[in-house]
Amino acid sequence: GGIGAQAASIAGLDLSRSILRSYNTSELISDLVSDPGGVKALQAERPLYSLLAEEGVALDGPFTSDQVLVDEYQRRRNQPVSLGEFHQFFRDRYDLHHRVLSPLNRSGPQCDYVALHFGACDASKRDAASQLGSQLLPHFAKALSISRPLSALEIRYNSVLDVLDRLRMGVIIAGLDRKVWLSNVAAKEILERRDALRVSSGGCLQGTNDSASHTLDSVFGHLNGVTPGDLLRLRLCLGRNPSHFRSAAAEAYVGDCSLLRHDDLGTGISGVGLLMVLSDPDAQEQVDLGALQQIFALTRSERAVCELLILGYSNAEIAEQLHVSTDTVASQVKSLFTKTSCRKRGELIHLAHRVSVPVLD
Repeated sequence: GGIGAQAASIAGLDLSRSILRSYNTSELISDLVSDPGGVKALQAERPLYSLLAEEGVALDGPFTSDQVLVDEYQRRRNQPVSLGEFHQFFRDRYDLHHRVLSPLNRSGPQCDYVALHFGACDASKRDAASQLGSQLLPHFAKALSISRPLSALEIRYNSVLDVLDRLRMGVIIAGLDRKVWLSNVAAKEILERRDALRVSSGGCLQGTNDSASHTLDSVFGHLNGVTPGDLLRLRLCLGRNPSHFRSAAAEAYVGDCSLLRHDDLGTGISGVGLLMVLSDPDAQEQVDLGALQQIFALTRSERAVCELLILGYSNAEIAEQLHVSTDTVASQVKSLFTKTSCRKRGELIHLAHRVSVPVLD
């Protein structure tokens, strides 16, 4: 809008995998990739992207029209390509009638480009907007060169958090002022229970009992007292509020906390925050027996018995839960021992935990 176009987008295409990645788009173009018709329209124009990554392609200025790209593609590839479906979708959905593109770089399989989309307007207005837009191309290229490694870092970072979620490990990242910057799904579950930790209305990490509050005070006291070169890594044990089904001491949250550093701030303070990783004792009770069933060819009935057995149920309690006789349960437990080569319940429970695959509910 600021340079005379009704919509503008910056995007990158990994040609080796033919995946379009949008870095920064207007709402109109962002909506495109969530629409099945829009995705189909993008497929129609995909062959043209390869031209933007090639050196020596004849372009008619900083910005090139779709038609020039179509002509150049057919000349170089000797293959027909049609953008009729693509243009029709944009006209019907967004009232956009024209588009011009400009490559920002051509580095190996990666090609970044800027696209300007226009509504119904004459060629002189499109040319004026394109000329003005060409002055911004170096700034767009610089922005993408900065954002690409950050985007890759974000993907890797989220992947690590996802793994920790599957392992039921809570991750909390907070600043020096105790403001919570980030928490993964497992940590949010811990915070929502409010049996040791919570986030205040101001977004700060707080303890919900004397033990947890004292531990947090000690941790952040160490954190705020560090000097450049100091290391900080502490073991945590956060007592939980007692309830009718557990004692606080028996099932405390345990974990590690480490100092987050940023040596480029130039403030003389090497620590900028705290990374806290907590084990959730409630979640650890959940064991997936899918792998055990597959490895040892357990029947559905044997798996059902095993699920209750590893929770500490007796044969009589298992029989009551599954509405079968105790003799049936005894027979299935014997079959479990035979198939898994276990001699007692403790061995079977240990085996079940060893082969359990962490999964999200």
